[in-house]
Amino acid sequence: MLGGDNLGSSYDAFAAGFAGTAHDTLIITGARGDTVQVHLEALQDDGTTKVYNGSYIVHNGAIVEGHLTQVTTLAPTTAPILKAPNGDFYRRGEFCPTADAGLTTQDANGNTLICVFESGRYHWH
Repeated sequence: MLGGDNLGSSYDAFAAGFAGTAHDTLIITGARGDTVQVHLEALQDDGTTKVYNGSYIVHNGAIVEGHLTQVTTLAPTTAPILKAPNGDFYRRGEFCPTADAGLTTQDANGNTLICVFESGRYHWH
């Protein structure tokens, strides 16, 4: 049990907080006693990245309290759009090269895709 019941909101409210999130990355930035400091970057479907800092309190292996504060929103990067070797846009669900792990691109309709590891291979999602 991770302790999700201790975060002060219902599961539905917690899940709704991820609406529009394409991918998130959580980094543990420190720990002291029962407190774990974290940095969270949440890539949104529109290409922006919401950045949070916060902490969790862990007791007996369960999260008993957590706090996150949004510190900024980063504009979408203007990185070149990655395309398939034949020059076509990638499509959601297609395999992506291991070298593209964690990178984002756009499909033919302008939707943001991210290369994630799933079911033993990297796919565009």
